[in-house]
Amino acid sequence: MRKVDFSIVTCWHKNENHFDGFLDYLNDTSYVGELVVVINDPVEAPNLSKLDQSIDAILVRYTGRNFSELWNKGIGSSTNDWVLIHAADERFNFDDILSLDFDAEHIYVFKRMNLFGGVHYPHCFPIENQERLFKKKIRYYGIIHERLPQKYHRYNTGALMSHFAYDDWAEAIQKLHFYSDLEVRRKGAARNFLRFCYQLSRGFLSVNNFRDGAFGRRWWCHVIKFYAICIIKLAVSRKKNV
Repeated sequence: MRKVDFSIVTCWHKNENHFDGFLDYLNDTSYVGELVVVINDPVEAPNLSKLDQSIDAILVRYTGRNFSELWNKGIGSSTNDWVLIHAADERFNFDDILSLDFDAEHIYVFKRMNLFGGVHYPHCFPIENQERLFKKKIRYYGIIHERLPQKYHRYNTGALMSHFAYDDWAEAIQKLHFYSDLEVRRKGAARNFLRFCYQLSRGFLSVNNFRDGAFGRRWWCHVIKFYAICIIKLAVSRKKNV
């Protein structure tokens, strides 16, 4: 594979379960280029010994408060004009990327299929769009569900990537608490409190998840629990600040 003109930016933390597999996957793609790893830990670091020597690794230690800060640190540390944002639990088809024209005014959008235990449950996890390939000058904003500026044109590649979102229910519960903590740190906590009350009420009425059978019913309970935990944490946070 030719030397590509984009850097891959990823993040690592000590509880990352997919990083070894991510390195194997990069080696198998014959990717030749730059890998920027943002280490979200003050002490520990990933083992990159198995990484192919054709990949130039840049390690950046940065304890960010949210995903936007981590990604932006990695983007700023890259040396190429283009960056591909690539979580360790995701898998792209690199032929889809190399076939693009890399238009400077475009943010390239990929379709992401979320998997639970390697299985896609279409009613619990609809296919979603993810903005992942763009010029280095662009930066993310937002605490959770990070976003890019609207002034750039979105180009939908139609290419599908896989996201191994949850290995099992233990990981799903762990991420539930992690994301609920991020929600509490959002600005406008009072408005978010009302928003989650509204989402909780809608969640109770939504039965589309049930179309995925027993898993869907259990996932529905998981989603309801997430909204309830957010409401409780926001209420406690507001009480402490009074």
